[in-house]
Amino acid sequence: MMQADVVIVGAGFSGVELAAALADFFHGARKQYPELGHYLRVAVVEALTEVTPMLPESLREAVRKKLLSSGVD
Repeated sequence: MMQADVVIVGAGFSGVELAAALADFFHGARKQYPELGHYLRVAVVEALTEVTPMLPESLREAVRKKLLSSGVD
């Protein structure tokens, strides 16, 4: 089976929101179609060192942890 990777460029508000929504959608798809297994992945690419760099550090860390726990790379 073919791998379906989604790469989102930019970890600002829109990129993070899109990544979280896709991860949630893929999670639901795996429930309906378990054979998809690990074939659906979401990754966020950011030129800076942090996601949502416009937020205070504590919120940036919370966003990063939430994305990782949702399966976003």
